[in-house]
Amino acid sequence: MVLRSVCLGTVSTWPEKSPRPTGPAPTEAEPTTLSAHPTPYSFATRPVKPGEILILHGVGFGPTTPHVPAGQLFAGAATTNSPVTITIGGLTANVAFAGITEAGLYQFNLTVPANTGSGDQALQAIVNGARTPLGPVVTVQ
Repeated sequence: MVLRSVCLGTVSTWPEKSPRPTGPAPTEAEPTTLSAHPTPYSFATRPVKPGEILILHGVGFGPTTPHVPAGQLFAGAATTNSPVTITIGGLTANVAFAGITEAGLYQFNLTVPANTGSGDQALQAIVNGARTPLGPVVTVQ
């Protein structure tokens, strides 16, 4: 298993000189980026594999416990009050953590489903029946 991160359609681990995520993390990996598309990153890229662990980030996923006031500094981890479902290519991923890890920034630790098909796969999050637009995509190989 490898810890990965998804941001703006690119799946990546954290570069050596960048801060690591502060939320609960299942494991750590060597720095690398996973992407099928040209990226502005100055380090190597590759597609993600089924079974790898990803970290996604987003905003606007609702209240947490403990409550994190809007606009306030925050350090730590506060889980979402409502379950968050995340799909990759239409397949439901196992979400191990969903919550705020910095002021206003939600983090989702999940595992790419074992039967995810190869190629660009759209990401989508669902909370309380509300769905994010399809995308960004993660390339699976």
